[in-house]
Amino acid sequence: MRTVDDINEDNISATLRIDLGTGVEYDGFVDKIKHKTHAPTIDALHQKNAKVLIISSSDTENEISMEQHSNILSEFTNANVKHIGSDYGVHEAFDKMSDGDIYLYNLENVSGCMVEYEDSEKSSNI
Repeated sequence: MRTVDDINEDNISATLRIDLGTGVEYDGFVDKIKHKTHAPTIDALHQKNAKVLIISSSDTENEISMEQHSNILSEFTNANVKHIGSDYGVHEAFDKMSDGDIYLYNLENVSGCMVEYEDSEKSSNI
């Protein structure tokens, strides 16, 4: 199995599907273990100056917004993870990004459709 460490290029585009579903416990305390678990992968891609589109579902049952998730991811990484709203499709999100940008995108915005983004010069299959 290939990992991020196997990518020998900089300035690539990557889509990262992660699970950030978490519950609210004890007067609004958010369990951040999943955010912390994904941080090393996000940092490794960020060090390669990659455009990273993170796709995850929101935790609507417990009212954790995608913006809150992006802020928590930023706490655990050396990157500014930005939430991108539903105004953009996946392709438009990548087109809007610059090298080194990391955006968090809601899975519900892409559910039910095939997501594929290829740039033969900057894409890597992991």
